[in-house]
Amino acid sequence: MVSTAPPDGPTTRPFGLVPLSSVARLGLIGDVNGSTLYAIRAAKKLCQLGVRVIIQLGDLGLLNSRRDHPDLEWVNQELEAADQWLLFVDGNQDNFDELLSYALHPSGLRPITSRIFHLPRGYRTRLWDFRLAALGGASSADAWRGHWEQEAITSADLADLGSERAEIMIGHDAPLHVRPLEDFLASTAHRWPASGRVYARGGQETFHDGFLQVRPRVYVGSHYEHHVDTRVTYAVNGEAFETHVVLLDACGLPESKSMAILDSRTLEIRSFALIDSDQP
Repeated sequence: MVSTAPPDGPTTRPFGLVPLSSVARLGLIGDVNGSTLYAIRAAKKLCQLGVRVIIQLGDLGLLNSRRDHPDLEWVNQELEAADQWLLFVDGNQDNFDELLSYALHPSGLRPITSRIFHLPRGYRTRLWDFRLAALGGASSADAWRGHWEQEAITSADLADLGSERAEIMIGHDAPLHVRPLEDFLASTAHRWPASGRVYARGGQETFHDGFLQVRPRVYVGSHYEHHVDTRVTYAVNGEAFETHVVLLDACGLPESKSMAILDSRTLEIRSFALIDSDQP
């Protein structure tokens, strides 16, 4: 069953979360990989730019086996002080046993703290006047080092996602046929064993199936830790559609384009770095 946010009401906005239908500018952050300091710095920069609601695109990495989660609480306190909200999709390096131990709210969201919420695979809602669909997860090329089985997108996830079109899609992996990404993957293939590349490609193909179900005008993901901003034309049953594909870099370097702002009214998106002086 698709996790869909119903019209605003007492059960649809846990902890007073700002309704996404009222968010004119949405902040986006690439892989955080457990860096508490980066998460806080990125949120503060977005706050300075007037952004209150942020979606992190997988591999947040702040959930661990410690039940008190001190780093998570630190981020939550900073968000509370700035009156901001952080939503995130799961990636391939999140602690799924811990993540899935948190109960779903009737809204379809999974509250982690009073200011941090997980967007389950298949979650749908409205952002301003547009429909938004979320599909987290990705298969790791370095899975031989150890990975969570739940990282892989499944046919059940695609069933939850459904086939209704949405103008905006948020996820972790990337659709196929994105030429700048394919060139990057070809240039870095030597870093991964063949078995890892096959496993990761299979996961990307499954994600692509979900992407074609949604047929978005804008897709934003991360996962590959390589910035991409391009437009790609696809076709489903002979009907062509164009998608603005943006993949954000990871938080590793302050000059990496690991952040973006999506104008929810026009669907224009601008990527920038943590230390970028040319801000949107």
